Amino acid sequence: MKYVEFVAESSVRAKVVFIHSNPFDPINGLQKSEEESLKTGELVEEIPAASSQHGKSAQLYFNPTTKKFWYEYVDIPVERTTDDELKTVVEQQKAALTDAHDAIAYQGEEIMLLKQEVEALKGGQA
Repeated sequence: MKYVEFVAESSVRAKVVFIHSNPFDPINGLQKSEEESLKTGELVEEIPAASSQHGKSAQLYFNPTTKKFWYEYVDIPVERTTDDELKTVVEQQKAALTDAHDAIAYQGEEIMLLKQEVEALKGGQA
Protein backbone atom coordinates (compact mmCIF):
# COMPACT_ATOMS: atom_id res chain seq x y z
CA MET A 1 0.00 0.00 0.00
CA LYS A 2 1.36 3.42 -0.98
CA TYR A 3 0.30 6.85 0.19
CA VAL A 4 0.00 9.79 -2.20
CA GLU A 5 -0.58 13.33 -1.07
CA PHE A 6 -1.91 15.77 -3.61
CA VAL A 7 -3.15 19.30 -4.13
CA ALA A 8 -6.58 19.38 -5.73
CA GLU A 9 -6.89 21.63 -8.76
CA SER A 10 -10.48 20.51 -9.43
CA SER A 11 -12.72 17.61 -8.46
CA VAL A 12 -11.10 15.44 -11.15
CA ARG A 13 -7.53 16.76 -11.21
CA ALA A 14 -4.93 16.86 -8.45
CA LYS A 15 -1.18 17.39 -8.57
CA VAL A 16 0.76 14.73 -6.62
CA VAL A 17 3.19 16.43 -4.24
CA PHE A 18 4.32 13.57 -1.99
CA ILE A 19 4.57 9.76 -2.19
CA HIS A 20 5.37 7.35 0.64
CA SER A 21 5.94 3.70 -0.23
CA ASN A 22 5.37 2.30 3.26
CA PRO A 23 3.18 4.74 5.19
CA PHE A 24 2.33 2.39 8.06
CA ASP A 25 5.85 1.15 8.81
CA PRO A 26 6.34 1.48 12.60
CA ILE A 27 9.77 3.09 12.21
CA ASN A 28 9.90 4.87 8.86
CA GLY A 29 6.17 5.34 8.28
CA LEU A 30 4.08 8.49 8.55
CA GLN A 31 3.02 7.70 12.11
CA LYS A 32 -0.61 8.30 11.11
CA SER A 33 -3.62 6.04 11.11
CA GLU A 34 -5.38 5.14 7.86
CA GLU A 35 -8.17 7.56 8.74
CA GLU A 36 -5.69 10.41 9.32
CA SER A 37 -3.87 9.62 6.07
CA LEU A 38 -7.07 9.77 4.05
CA LYS A 39 -7.70 13.35 5.25
CA THR A 40 -4.67 14.61 3.33
CA GLY A 41 -4.18 12.02 0.58
CA GLU A 42 -5.06 8.61 -0.79
CA LEU A 43 -3.88 5.04 -0.27
CA VAL A 44 -3.22 3.18 -3.53
CA GLU A 45 -1.82 -0.18 -4.55
CA GLU A 46 0.28 0.96 -7.49
CA ILE A 47 1.68 4.11 -9.05
CA PRO A 48 2.57 3.97 -12.74
CA ALA A 49 6.13 4.71 -13.81
CA ALA A 50 6.84 7.77 -15.90
CA SER A 51 8.25 7.35 -19.36
CA SER A 52 11.53 9.01 -20.20
CA GLN A 53 11.21 11.88 -22.64
CA HIS A 54 14.30 13.84 -23.62
CA GLY A 55 14.13 17.46 -22.50
CA LYS A 56 10.92 16.90 -20.54
CA SER A 57 10.05 16.61 -16.86
CA ALA A 58 7.22 14.32 -15.73
CA GLN A 59 4.61 15.61 -13.27
CA LEU A 60 2.28 13.03 -11.73
CA TYR A 61 -1.43 13.81 -11.47
CA PHE A 62 -4.28 11.95 -9.79
CA ASN A 63 -8.03 11.92 -10.28
CA PRO A 64 -9.54 11.67 -6.76
CA THR A 65 -12.90 10.58 -8.21
CA THR A 66 -11.71 7.70 -10.41
CA LYS A 67 -8.46 7.00 -8.49
CA LYS A 68 -6.50 7.06 -11.79
CA PHE A 69 -3.00 8.47 -12.33
CA TRP A 70 -1.44 10.13 -15.34
CA TYR A 71 1.69 12.09 -16.17
CA GLU A 72 1.98 15.41 -17.88
CA TYR A 73 5.30 16.29 -19.47
CA VAL A 74 6.68 19.81 -19.47
CA ASP A 75 9.76 21.22 -21.16
CA ILE A 76 12.81 21.55 -18.97
CA PRO A 77 14.18 25.09 -19.33
CA VAL A 78 17.50 25.16 -21.11
CA GLU A 79 20.13 27.31 -19.47
CA ARG A 80 21.95 29.39 -22.05
CA THR A 81 25.65 30.03 -21.48
CA THR A 82 27.49 32.87 -23.19
CA ASP A 83 30.85 32.44 -24.89
CA ASP A 84 32.48 34.66 -22.26
CA GLU A 85 31.11 32.45 -19.46
CA LEU A 86 32.42 29.34 -21.21
CA LYS A 87 35.84 30.92 -21.71
CA THR A 88 35.98 31.81 -18.01
CA VAL A 89 35.11 28.24 -16.99
CA VAL A 90 37.72 26.80 -19.38
CA GLU A 91 40.40 29.15 -18.02
CA GLN A 92 39.53 28.19 -14.44
CA GLN A 93 39.77 24.49 -15.32
CA LYS A 94 43.11 25.02 -17.08
CA ALA A 95 44.48 26.81 -14.00
CA ALA A 96 43.25 24.02 -11.72
CA LEU A 97 44.87 21.36 -13.92
CA THR A 98 48.14 23.30 -14.01
CA ASP A 99 48.13 23.60 -10.21
CA ALA A 100 47.43 19.87 -9.88
CA HIS A 101 50.22 19.01 -12.32
CA ASP A 102 52.68 21.21 -10.41
CA ALA A 103 51.71 19.58 -7.11
CA ILE A 104 52.22 16.10 -8.55
CA ALA A 105 55.62 17.07 -9.97
CA TYR A 106 56.68 18.50 -6.60
CA GLN A 107 55.57 15.31 -4.81
CA GLY A 108 57.55 13.24 -7.31
CA GLU A 109 60.68 15.23 -6.52
CA GLU A 110 60.07 14.84 -2.78
CA ILE A 111 59.73 11.07 -3.17
CA MET A 112 63.02 10.88 -5.08
CA LEU A 113 64.79 12.88 -2.34
CA LEU A 114 63.32 10.65 0.37
CA LYS A 115 64.46 7.53 -1.47
CA GLN A 116 67.99 8.97 -1.67
CA GLU A 117 67.95 9.73 2.06
CA VAL A 118 66.76 6.19 2.85
CA GLU A 119 69.54 4.73 0.73
CA ALA A 120 72.08 6.98 2.45
CA LEU A 121 70.83 5.90 5.88
CA LYS A 122 71.13 2.26 4.85
CA GLY A 123 74.72 2.95 3.86
CA GLY A 124 74.06 2.26 0.22
CA GLN A 125 72.81 -1.26 0.98
CA ALA A 126 69.70 -2.49 -0.73
